[in-house]
Amino acid sequence: MGETVTLVAHPEYGFFQVKPTPSPEEISAYYAEEFYSGDYKQLNDSSLEVQVRDQDFYDAQREAVLRDIEVVSGRSTAGQSLLDVGCGWGQALLYFREPGLDCAGFDPAPEAVDYARGRGLEVVHAGIEQLDVFAPRRFDVVTLFNVL
Repeated sequence: MGETVTLVAHPEYGFFQVKPTPSPEEISAYYAEEFYSGDYKQLNDSSLEVQVRDQDFYDAQREAVLRDIEVVSGRSTAGQSLLDVGCGWGQALLYFREPGLDCAGFDPAPEAVDYARGRGLEVVHAGIEQLDVFAPRRFDVVTLFNVL
């Protein structure tokens, strides 16, 4: 730690990327030691406590996402498949499953994955470097909410 970190625009796609990019080991350690615990928990709107406490707020956002999916796809969300990258505790997946989306997700935090699986969700413990965790399966919709 103590290393200088910068944001650099991707030359082809324009999104900003942290340089140097953390290794998979560093990311795993961060989720295990910081993201859902410690002082950061107080600021983290991905925590289960915040998601449950402010469920009406998040559900309103999720409802807007459902409408957008229907507008963009030109069809009902029922029967479409959705992959949530960084699904956390699975709260969005639970919401999206209700109107008939076939939902799956992955997250680097093992405790969040265990919680989501305990709610009957198809969730895999994996980081962003493994976008093919459900290969060869394909998805109609991919979401990323609060992904670092």
